Amino acid sequence: MKNIIITGCSSGFGLLMTKQLATEGNTVYATMRNVKTSNYKAAEELNAWAKENKANIIITELDVSNEQSIKIAIAEIARLCNGKIDVLINNAGLGSVGLVEEFDGQQKRDLFETMVFGPDNMIRAALPYMHQHKSGLLILIASRMSAFQLPFMGMYSAAKAAIHSIAKSYSYELKHLCIDSVVVQAGSFPTAIASKYLTVEKEEVAKNYGDWYVKAKNKIIDLFTKHNQPQSVQLLTDLVSTIINTPQGKRKMVYPVGLGVLEAPINEMNLLAENISATLINKMEI
Repeated sequence: MKNIIITGCSSGFGLLMTKQLATEGNTVYATMRNVKTSNYKAAEELNAWAKENKANIIITELDVSNEQSIKIAIAEIARLCNGKIDVLINNAGLGSVGLVEEFDGQQKRDLFETMVFGPDNMIRAALPYMHQHKSGLLILIASRMSAFQLPFMGMYSAAKAAIHSIAKSYSYELKHLCIDSVVVQAGSFPTAIASKYLTVEKEEVAKNYGDWYVKAKNKIIDLFTKHNQPQSVQLLTDLVSTIINTPQGKRKMVYPVGLGVLEAPINEMNLLAENISATLINKMEI
């Protein structure tokens, strides 16, 4: 079975993937922030669940927005698994709602630190071990929001589009080295994050938009809340398990899941983008 690192395991997809993949016999290194403080209860409950279910779960403190924290955590995990890191699942994220104009510079940097630089730093920390063993799988839990834009979701979409693009670039660059980089392009699911978006508000900005501001914002927030997400999170966790158990070289680059009415147009966009890349790569013979 495999050694799997998952980020953001205190709740949501990360917690569910940890339990399912560990139940399937893998060793899961479940990472989360603040194991001794704000996530102490979550860590204790996961440890208790692992013991009760005889699952091999090792909780490791890691903050994806802190590069030093990443280096320390990955080095410790590599020590525990003798350097055989088989799978890295970049799951940790930060939801946000607000006009682009409302985000100040620091808020934008914080968002990109967690959503873009953090996952990339995780990949760069894990890759030397994958290179050493000439095998590995990188999975990014991404979003349909990388494919289009909505009012009040501009910064979130920008961050998701950035890391989506980076993950696909890794796929082209690493496939010759027996390392796959895969994007899981998820729709909205009824997890905790759906009702815990960071809401950025600036009254001096909002007043310029009149009545439209409140009406549009409320509709956007309602679109992403739990009560509007009927599909089961099992769709995503089962998909991740399937990807992991698919042989290297047989995996797709992007796996849409739970996109609902947007599935067809997003699939078309994905295919068009991949055809453009393939055309240029074939022309350059690389």
